[in-house]
Amino acid sequence: MDKKELKILITGSTLIGNKGALAMFLSVQRILSNTLKDFNLTFSILTPYSSKNVKSIAKYNYKIYSYENLAKKFNIFSFIKNNFLAIKAYIDCDLVVDISGISYCDSDSFFSTTINRSLFIIPALLFRKPFINFTQSFGPIKKPLTKTIARIFLNKCSLTIPREKKSKECLEKIGVRNNMVVCIDSAFGMEAETPDFFKKEKLTIGICPSEVVDSRSEEYAVLVAKIIDFLIENVEAKIIIVPHYSKPSQDIKRTNIFNDDFSVASKIINISKHKKEILFLKQDFTPPELKGIIGSCDAFIGSRYHALIASISMSVPSIAIGWSYKYDEFFKMAGIEEYSLSFKDLDYETLKKKTLKLLKQRKLIEERLTRNHEKLLESSYKAGEIVKEFIVNHVRT
Repeated sequence: MDKKELKILITGSTLIGNKGALAMFLSVQRILSNTLKDFNLTFSILTPYSSKNVKSIAKYNYKIYSYENLAKKFNIFSFIKNNFLAIKAYIDCDLVVDISGISYCDSDSFFSTTINRSLFIIPALLFRKPFINFTQSFGPIKKPLTKTIARIFLNKCSLTIPREKKSKECLEKIGVRNNMVVCIDSAFGMEAETPDFFKKEKLTIGICPSEVVDSRSEEYAVLVAKIIDFLIENVEAKIIIVPHYSKPSQDIKRTNIFNDDFSVASKIINISKHKKEILFLKQDFTPPELKGIIGSCDAFIGSRYHALIASISMSVPSIAIGWSYKYDEFFKMAGIEEYSLSFKDLDYETLKKKTLKLLKQRKLIEERLTRNHEKLLESSYKAGEIVKEFIVNHVRT
């Protein structure tokens, strides 16, 4: 019997620079391809960058549709005119799967997580295409305007898969009533590829800074530099800095000025007393390669969510310095919630004590993460099964 054609449009992924977004795209494509084997799948991607610049997925031969960010001009007529091909992507597809990562969040940009997020949904509603929110975070949502917009648009979606219990509770509290099942981030099961050059010599601790956190805290870079110096001086650790947001080439205009981890990494190194002893990985690695590098570490301190997804999925004892409850919820599911720290109330002594405790109990934590791995992996794959059930019952192809 011939397989049915199913054209899936992926929205919400920048594909350039943000290794977490690219990891989500590669993972959702793999999960859906493995789950929907009875269909002949065709994937297309909606991205704010032109296809000539999206080299990161060129080998996969996906059709790329570029769109113009409404926040860039805030002119609805110009937006429609310059997004004709992007609108055509909705017309041509059978199903829209959104992987925005975080949506309708008061502690993040209103334009990116609320306005532009809703603009992904509108064409799907106009052309009657099912819209699925795939493993992402929501909230906190306390502002009346954000509540109203989120409630209206999310209730129009076909399926929502929050990746934390708190996200689901947040949506239920504001009146979102559509089908919601909690599943861990899709990137958890992404395969790792360790680059040949990377050789571990002694106790290796990976550091993944975030300019998002640095933009919110004047003490962040100093704090990270001090813990690096402490680890070099007192634990004789090899420190590697692993940016999870690679700086795009100069000819590409970034959509988010707070997404250049290279600048905060450079700031941290300049503050450190041991500049020459820090290995700063500046190459443009793929998400699987980054996961392989992170997985080779003995311990990891990170502020990028998907870098921590990579470390925990590789059973690497980790500390999060985060800005959202998505970090707390993920670490809780992994069984190491005490090592999820907020940048807001974090000081050097607290971070030092947590780091020393982590290193002292490293083997026990590694064993705990290994025991929990299968359960978390099943949760990640479960999202694909939920989508399959929806497609079989509701999607006409």
